[in-house]
Amino acid sequence: MYPVQGGHVRESDEIEWRCAAIADQLTLVHCASAEATGIRGVATGALYALRQAYRMGYRDRTGPDAVVELGAELSCVARQLQQGESITARDWLAGYYFNAAMLHLDAAAGRLSGITGSARKSGSRRDAPKGTVSRDAGHSKHRPPGLIDGRSVALAAALRELEGLAERLAKVLGEQPAQ
Repeated sequence: MYPVQGGHVRESDEIEWRCAAIADQLTLVHCASAEATGIRGVATGALYALRQAYRMGYRDRTGPDAVVELGAELSCVARQLQQGESITARDWLAGYYFNAAMLHLDAAAGRLSGITGSARKSGSRRDAPKGTVSRDAGHSKHRPPGLIDGRSVALAAALRELEGLAERLAKVLGEQPAQ
């Protein structure tokens, strides 16, 4: 078990361990303003959603084959929502959480750039390298109607970007003052 503030994670589960380390780092971020608190909240939401996606068995399903598989899942989810039931389609739920993580991560990175007064490292989302959260989140929000072409970011890449964001938050906002 690796010790982290407030708990333990099995050594064999690297993803859980990395999520716990990010959470540990987020607990130390100083929130001296509403904007800082908001960024930390959105980053925490990204972490929660990414961890849930992982725990639900998120699979990187990309390309045209994912579209066919998704159609059947959507019918099941819609039926369950119509009947007021809990959603049992784990693949869909995992993807839902992954999408939520992507959007939260992109929003937190954008808001942090606003605090530092710097533009995003890569400029516009269109100029961002393929396979990055910013590019994929922007593409998902602004693609032409009816186009579902899978995603270019894997869970491991999103986790790396979240680790980087947590590090930048700690540097920019600093740590909580000792009490």
